[in-house]
Amino acid sequence: MSERAATREGLRDAVRNLKDVEVDMLLPGVTLSTGSDDAFPIETMQLMRFEGELWQLLGKSVDARKEFGPPVK
Repeated sequence: MSERAATREGLRDAVRNLKDVEVDMLLPGVTLSTGSDDAFPIETMQLMRFEGELWQLLGKSVDARKEFGPPVK
């Protein structure tokens, strides 16, 4: 097995090929997806309301790609 040095280009290429990656730091249901022409990994949002000392989630998360379509170029 050969080892390859990590490069900026290799990292860039790897993060441009994500598909529904879940990250524990994000809200449930929010995933990361990218493509060769889409470098914005988070396109899901959810409303929150501050109630006293805590933030409370409102409703369900919204996937902007599904609701509004791909970014306009």
